[in-house]
Amino acid sequence: MKNKLITTKIAGLIGIILSSSLIAAKDVHILFEREIYKKLKEADSFGDFNIKKKKVNPSGVSIVISEESLTKLAGKTHTVLERCGGFRTFYTEKEHNEYIDEYQTKKTLSSLFKKKVGLPFNKTIALKEQDRVYSWFDQIERPRMNKMITHLSNYSTRYYTSPEGIEAMNWIHDQWQEMTKGRSDVTIKKYKHSNFEQPSIILTFKSSMENAETLVFGGHGDSINTDDGPHGIAPGADDNAAGVALLTEMIQLMVNNSYQPTKNITFMVYAAEEVGILGSYEITKEYRKQNINVVGAMQFDGVNYQGPSFDMALIADLTNQAQNELLGELIDEYIQVPWTYQRCNYACSDHAAWNYEGYPVSYPVETTADEQNPHFHTSRDTFDKSNFDTLHAEKFLKLGLAYLLEKDSK
Repeated sequence: MKNKLITTKIAGLIGIILSSSLIAAKDVHILFEREIYKKLKEADSFGDFNIKKKKVNPSGVSIVISEESLTKLAGKTHTVLERCGGFRTFYTEKEHNEYIDEYQTKKTLSSLFKKKVGLPFNKTIALKEQDRVYSWFDQIERPRMNKMITHLSNYSTRYYTSPEGIEAMNWIHDQWQEMTKGRSDVTIKKYKHSNFEQPSIILTFKSSMENAETLVFGGHGDSINTDDGPHGIAPGADDNAAGVALLTEMIQLMVNNSYQPTKNITFMVYAAEEVGILGSYEITKEYRKQNINVVGAMQFDGVNYQGPSFDMALIADLTNQAQNELLGELIDEYIQVPWTYQRCNYACSDHAAWNYEGYPVSYPVETTADEQNPHFHTSRDTFDKSNFDTLHAEKFLKLGLAYLLEKDSK
């Protein structure tokens, strides 16, 4: 009886801890572009929110809501805009105002992008790594990716404030560390964020050259259920366990081939993408302050759902045009599947953070917006929807490998 009582008390204590970690009593500042706010307002998306403050500013419309409402807001924007994201989240008024001040200084986001980004890539490059690329293609093992998706989607949620979401990111770190333990040129760290516990994971294969350029491959590790809130089941098999599995297979192939890169090759799993692209914005801001020379970045977010019309779409806005053209050439040369361009018309994933800081970035997605995975952000985003296989994700893996090997070619 005593043991049973102790067990009951422990279970109750754990419940309190879980509840408090899932829903923190904080206010957050949300920034929308004007057109996005207008669309959401026209769809009556704010009717059941307790908006504590609203302000129109040169960069858009800002509101203050409780942190616990982020899941609901993500659901509203996903329904209306038919894509993820649509807003920026700030934990403090100071961070919000600093962003606004920078926007005012630069006049418009488009002028900021033009000043910082330009067209650093040639429109075409001479592809010369065909033998190596196809050799690596032959070494791809989808069962490894399948296993990764199975594990990550077995967490009840990877929501950024949940204990499971933190545990999942720590597990990814441990897997990557174990995979690369024989490489003295590899660094790996858990990136500690300012306002939440879920870490981002950053692994780099370091170049032996001084002042080497950097290529970045990334995707977010958190998940969300916008129907049922922070406590809802959110397996996130496609969004975005599949993207993490792709990055992991790229790392594995670099290790298996004892690949010594010319550039620094960095892999990132971002925290807290689903609630305002929090993790990647913090990382890219630090990269810009440190003047890290990222000459190309790729975002993998949703890569394993096969649409009926196209196998791939390249997001054309908030990305680098010249790099997108290069990816188009790589698709035609190496992947040979139907593809098209697609616009989000807002910051719909972590690529926007890189673009905002002036880095050339591309975001290939699994299908067009009107044919996107209908299970995103629900308890139904499970691996069985892809027949427990990564046939579609393999195409994006091949694109990432081709880009890596061609851009890093000596």
